[in-house]
Amino acid sequence: MGQKRIKLIIVKFLNKEANQDELIILDLWLRNKKNQVLFNQFIKTEYLISSSMDEFDLEKAKITVNKKLKINLRRHRIKQFSKYAAAAAVLVLLLSPFLFNNSNRIISNDTPVTPVISQEAITKGSNKAILTLQNGTNISLEKEENYIDDSKTSNGKELVYNKISTKKQETTYNYLTIPRGGQYIVKLSDGTKVWLNSESKIKYPVNFIDGKTRSIELLYGEAYFEVSPSTNHGGSKFIVHSKSQEIEVLGTKFNIKAYKDDHFTYTTLVEGSVLVNNYTNQKVLTPNLQSIIDVNSSNILISKVNVSEAIAWKNGIFSFKNMPLKDIMKTLSRWYDTQAIFIDPEIEGIKFTGVLGKDQSIQDILTIITNSNNLTYEIKNNTIFLK
Repeated sequence: MGQKRIKLIIVKFLNKEANQDELIILDLWLRNKKNQVLFNQFIKTEYLISSSMDEFDLEKAKITVNKKLKINLRRHRIKQFSKYAAAAAVLVLLLSPFLFNNSNRIISNDTPVTPVISQEAITKGSNKAILTLQNGTNISLEKEENYIDDSKTSNGKELVYNKISTKKQETTYNYLTIPRGGQYIVKLSDGTKVWLNSESKIKYPVNFIDGKTRSIELLYGEAYFEVSPSTNHGGSKFIVHSKSQEIEVLGTKFNIKAYKDDHFTYTTLVEGSVLVNNYTNQKVLTPNLQSIIDVNSSNILISKVNVSEAIAWKNGIFSFKNMPLKDIMKTLSRWYDTQAIFIDPEIEGIKFTGVLGKDQSIQDILTIITNSNNLTYEIKNNTIFLK
């Protein structure tokens, strides 16, 4: 098997995207002891930046994964693979013991903690959203709370619309707003599934009209789409409108990042193909490509990206690769519903690389980031001050 193919499968596995066939391929590949060494080296290179980490404690890793993530590893087809799966999952989702800076130096949690003046509590994000009906009624969807009516149900994590066959020309719209500190999933009546990140809002029909183009709008924020194929809907196209662009798809998986306070709109394709149109130019995206649209320009820039990093948020992960602290704090502020102030503006440009879990406390994450750059922080009145 080619190195490029197996590395792709490993990356997909680390981000919980590998399918059953890919897991079997990885299982067979790992039965070769030489490949086990390559596997460990790849993990260190891609996620730890350095080769100075000791061998994994696999038994401890398995216990940690089962306790923290409650994952029952599949044994009937990948029994031999389970110990490596546990170790890799711990690396990606429990990376708080490791952090990285521009010098590619690994710092463990044994590093002395940065002095902090105040440690006021900031709550991490959770599953929550506001559903707005056609008549303007707002319904709060909260974690572990159920909601049901004639056309939809919610279990506190996902809002699901019933499929109703209709040829009526009148379309009823709903809105789903995700506040800061929230996330939610909506399954539209055509089977399309949408993951919504913090501080996002989407507009969509309660039911799609048979034979008509399926059209929705990402008003702002970030969303990951798994679009029901047009072949399941009589060839009906699927259109997503967002800031400064229109996306036309037939059936695919992609991510759109279009926050109100960003000057750029990013569209990242995972599977299939999409046509990106900014009403002046248009480009076709194929897998692993990302389009970037400047709201002040008519150009569409195309670049090759690591898709797993671009959609890591959907899988409960913060993936920062050589990212300025200003952008990192913007991301963290949305999830923890806080704001960040840089006492020294020069700090904003300091870059950080690391993979962290969205289930970690903001204090743990800030300690990792500040320790790696010899900074300090203070939390006061729900505001983070970086010094």
